[in-house]
Amino acid sequence: MKVGFVNKLFYCFLPENVDQIYGKVVVRFHNMDIISLYGSETHLNTFLTRDLLAEMSWLRHQVLAIKSPVLFSHNDFNRTNILIRDLNPDNNELDIYFVDFDFSSYNYRGCDFGNYFSTWASDSAEFGVDSRFPTNCQMCPFIDGYIREMTAINGNSFTQLEINSRQRLIKEAKREQLTVPMTALN
Repeated sequence: MKVGFVNKLFYCFLPENVDQIYGKVVVRFHNMDIISLYGSETHLNTFLTRDLLAEMSWLRHQVLAIKSPVLFSHNDFNRTNILIRDLNPDNNELDIYFVDFDFSSYNYRGCDFGNYFSTWASDSAEFGVDSRFPTNCQMCPFIDGYIREMTAINGNSFTQLEINSRQRLIKEAKREQLTVPMTALN
């Protein structure tokens, strides 16, 4: 099943499509100029000692085991695709706009969280963030904001389910951030 907008066709990262996606990644990986990607033959030789198929199998198992809900996902959710505008200079209200939906499709809920926190770790001086993946404490304001919004939309029953707890969402984000390089190669 292919889903997408504009000229980009993007496979949904759902169980029935995961094998196709991983297969595409392996084929695309073998067609890359690997030495230029890793910078030196030493780095390449270190990489070649890894069993890519075994790691992909492990990752697939991890993604499926968490049983994250499937929903419509942005799939490129990062700070450069979030616009914030002051609503009124006399108060603290903001308008928040999400942009750049060309990779959107159905995906696991943790995908957008994982992508967002992975880009947190990118080296970008313009945002003044160090290059480490955020700690649980650093993720909490974002996760808590999501829980508040979903509770406002769905009512208090949303927070009653363990699957929507802060710890569960952090776990989904960490697990799904491992798939970000796979979807980037797709």
